[in-house]
Amino acid sequence: MNSRTIKLKIQLTIIFTLCLVTVTFGQLLNPPQIPKSKNNNIIGSILLTKSIDIDPKLLLKSINDNWGLNAKNILKMKNGFSFDIGKFKVIATNYKKPFSSTLINNSNKENTLWPEIKKLSLKNKAHFEFSMETSMEEFFEANKIFSKVCTILLATQEAISLSCNYNQLLIPKQFYINETLVMKRNVLPLRNWFSINSLTLNEFTNSYTFGLSKFGFNEIEIINSKKDASTNEGIIYNIASFVIEKNVTLNNNEKLNINADKAYLIYLTPGVYSNNQTVKVIVE
Repeated sequence: MNSRTIKLKIQLTIIFTLCLVTVTFGQLLNPPQIPKSKNNNIIGSILLTKSIDIDPKLLLKSINDNWGLNAKNILKMKNGFSFDIGKFKVIATNYKKPFSSTLINNSNKENTLWPEIKKLSLKNKAHFEFSMETSMEEFFEANKIFSKVCTILLATQEAISLSCNYNQLLIPKQFYINETLVMKRNVLPLRNWFSINSLTLNEFTNSYTFGLSKFGFNEIEIINSKKDASTNEGIIYNIASFVIEKNVTLNNNEKLNINADKAYLIYLTPGVYSNNQTVKVIVE
């Protein structure tokens, strides 16, 4: 085996044990019923510090050993390979070149959660891509599998971060692994699946989601708030978690009670940071 080939018998058990994950809201793994729609692609690119070779058999063994999946049917392809997990086909492509600088720069402009990723992204020399095609009604199930697959490669020394096509931010590898681990406790890894961004304009804060629409829900926005970004983002996260967990359809001009302490007035209006209708949350 080439000395640069990844030893994919990764000791993820050790990594998983060391990860301390705090879950602020219980999102059960049972997905809501989403209306049927056309096929959606899930594409995740793992940024690497250097080009590496992947042994497909070791990759699948690590996936199966660590997550109890049944990954099988390896098919070699140009620059990569494919394999099956249940009814889903995963295509793995090895790119021996850096990830898109445009996408990295766009992420860095929006990224208020992980400022350290700007410096880390400068080390990017290659990337590895996992992709799956799935229908909207299977999107939740596919994403659970997809997240588990990505953790295997993210646990390698060369991995930096992950970029997903429906979440515009680069996610640091340890955060993504930690968040995926909550599935071992029957919880959805929501913070891997959508992002919450904030901008401060003239002493007011605007916060908004990116990625909820992929799951069949309206994006959520808080506009011209006097609260700080952290407060707004916490409110949005709890509302998004509630909506996804309970499969709730939010209505215009209603009060949303997600706990006994606070109710939020919401409106459905054209988006400020989305081209579609969004949920506007009024924060006093």
